[in-house]
Formats: sequence, C-alpha cells, structure tokens
Amino acid sequence: MYNGSVSALIVRQILRWVIARLPTERMRCSLRSFIIRTKDGAHPSLLCQPGEIVVLVGVHRIDTVMKWSEAVGATGKLILVEAVPRYLENIKSNLENHLNWDINNINYVAKGVSSVRESGEIEVGRKADFNKLTGHRIEDGLSSNDFIGTENIELDTLDNIISSLGIDNINHISMTISGLELEALKGMQRILCVNGLRILIRSLHAKDGKSLYLEVMETLKNSGFTIMAGKKVKTRSGRNIYAYRT
Repeated sequence: MYNGSVSALIVRQILRWVIARLPTERMRCSLRSFIIRTKDGAHPSLLCQPGEIVVLVGVHRIDTVMKWSEAVGATGKLILVEAVPRYLENIKSNLENHLNWDINNINYVAKGVSSVRESGEIEVGRKADFNKLTGHRIEDGLSSNDFIGTENIELDTLDNIISSLGIDNINHISMTISGLELEALKGMQRILCVNGLRILIRSLHAKDGKSLYLEVMETLKNSGFTIMAGKKVKTRSGRNIYAYRT
C-alpha cells in the first residue's frame, strides 16, 4: 500500500468517508471541486472511487500510478496513456519486477493524444515535465538547453484509444500534456457526451500571450460541463481545471 504521512492519511480517510456517503454525484463533485480549489495536488483517492475506470493522459511518475491504481482498486481499471513508450515500459517493469505490485488493474497505451490519428515527434526535456510536441508553439519559459533530443511518437484521439480497448464508459480523466489540451478535447467528442464524467486538466501554459486554461474552460462549458478553476500554480500562467457532467 502506498501511503503518505499519518496525519494526511487520516484526513484523506475522513474525506473519503464523507464523499462516499453524499447522496448525489453533484454533491460529491462539488466537494471534490472545493478540495481542488484549496489544494494543488489532491490525492487520487479523493477524486475517484473503488471500481471506477480512470484514464491518466501524460504520466511518467510511478508514485502517481501507484496512488491511482490503489484508489480504483482491484475491481476498477486504470488506463495509462503516454506518448513516450519507454516511460510506460519503466513503470510496468518496476511495478511487476521490483515492487511486486499485486493490483492487476492497469492498461498501458503508448500514444500521445491529439485531434486526429497521426505520427509526430516529441521534444524530450531534461525533466519529463518539459516534454512537448515538436513544432507546437507554447509559452513555457524553456530554452533549447532544457531539451536533450527528440523521439518519434504515435498520436491518436482519446475517442479512438478508449474505443480500441473495448471500453464504453469511463468515470474520470486526469490530463497533463504540456499545452495540447485543446487538441485533446477536439478528439474527445464521444467521450465528452458521457454523463457522470469527471475531468481534471493541468493547463499551465500560454499561447500568444493568452492563458490556455481559459480556452479549455470555455470548451468544456460549451460541452455541457460544470467547470471550476483550481488553485493558481506558482510561477506558471495556468491552473488546474476540474469539470464534471451530471
């Protein structure tokens, strides 16, 4: 089991107990919205329930995967969608061969997300958080010295990816994809119609002097979602966005 400090664990357990006993999904989402608004980095166990299907788009940290895997539990499903195949290979190898992870609920998809199915190239940063699609112009404060090379990747719509897995319904999407949020949403027309869907998008970049999160929020609002901008992320122009459709 992956745990943090004892005090944080107790607080999480209390909040999980409260969320699980709220009578409607709208009330549960409202409480989750409050948690995200006050804290950058809410624990996965507060954002989903055991047995749910969760999609993580853009993931390279194994501790993040462990938290989400544990949160949905053995009866749930965790789908990892990541553009750089070796990140997923490392996560899978470490979980199975070194950590003896015994919750068998993870699907691995080595693709980036976009509005269409295509091949592309990614600029690989000195930190995985720096990675971005080659030629995709965003204001991220980085220079050429922050990148170590490029890799060829495959991109697809999230609609296509989820459909290829034979999944009809998902409960939660968490997305961190370095300025490609709007392109990803264009490729989610079927998914965005799912009632009960919750989405958490980390949108931290700007383009042409305008914060992308504002356009992301407008897109989700036009798709019928209730939206909330989370706590401002220090030193960055964006925010976490939480949206739900009930």
